Amino acid sequence: MSYRDRARYYMVEYNTEVDQIFLESLVFPETTSILEIPAGAGRNLGWLSRTKKNIVAVDQEPLMVQQLQERIDALNIGDRARAYVGDMRTLSLNTSFDLILVPQGGFQLLSSAADVQSALTAFSRHLSGNGALLVDIATFGKPLQDDIGTAPSYFEWNIPDGVEKYDWTRELPGGKTLTRYRTQHQYRDSLVVEFRYLVHRKSIQKTVYASTVRWVKYNYRQAVHYFTSCGLEVRACYRNYERAPYNGSGSRMIFLLAHSS
Repeated sequence: MSYRDRARYYMVEYNTEVDQIFLESLVFPETTSILEIPAGAGRNLGWLSRTKKNIVAVDQEPLMVQQLQERIDALNIGDRARAYVGDMRTLSLNTSFDLILVPQGGFQLLSSAADVQSALTAFSRHLSGNGALLVDIATFGKPLQDDIGTAPSYFEWNIPDGVEKYDWTRELPGGKTLTRYRTQHQYRDSLVVEFRYLVHRKSIQKTVYASTVRWVKYNYRQAVHYFTSCGLEVRACYRNYERAPYNGSGSRMIFLLAHSS
């Protein structure tokens, strides 16, 4: 199952709200425009629409963008929200934004140093003079006690490599259900997860799909090196969505960045 194939089920598969209160807290009265990339099928459009700001949602998969546009139409916010097909590495929207959101590990899908540099340069180019850029990086390490729930839903630090784990079964339109299993493999520089999906109809017919996704690992020093080399500086780094400062351990490094002063 490719990313394009997953688009059919993405709103059912990826529906977490754990970061949304935190993300909304980054929107201030003086914020006029917000970019989310990659936006997937639009899990954040609901709260974004309530901000009354101008919104641009970008994803590289046309079927995801089609769903984004359908949600924009359903929310009746077409006068201030747009959806575009675009790539983080080559983004060119000819405008700037007061807030750019790169949520929940999307940045870690970039596979090479050259890709990372290209994406950060594009983000910097689209960031307004006093704007803020959020880059949410999963560490794939052991969560601290008060960080339970902030680790990615597709990862558990204490599961051995190669052991398949049942995740969930969820309802799909038309009387179907979607069941997901996953098998993780930890490497020094990446996490690779093999997903297996079963689409059931009335518990009789089933279709099996498989998808493999790789997320690049970063430590704090590596991430900051990339940011500063592209003219960005770290204003804050949190380990969870309650704004606990990152102190070298935890399940996330949630960076708030701005143009270097």
